Amino acid sequence: MGQQSFERLLVGAAAGLVYGVSGYLKSRAASGEALSPSELFTAVAWGLLVGVVSDFMGVELDTAEKMLFDLGVLVVVKKLAETAWHTEPVKRMRSR
Repeated sequence: MGQQSFERLLVGAAAGLVYGVSGYLKSRAASGEALSPSELFTAVAWGLLVGVVSDFMGVELDTAEKMLFDLGVLVVVKKLAETAWHTEPVKRMRSR
């Protein structure tokens, strides 16, 4: 992976991180529900993926998210994030 590819990956991931967290916070504010750390973790994972796909495909974040939705990737990301949330390393980080 070249320097430019790595920089693109970081830019996409950063944009996606902001996109995922802001979407999660907007959703919680609209519904009036309390924040959930495990759901925030999932939103971060989803946002990172959307950002990376968006950057590498050269499309807007919304477009990348819709494409991933259509492919059913959100279900996979939710299951993986839920599994990761319950692993020992993440449990140790949460307990600090």
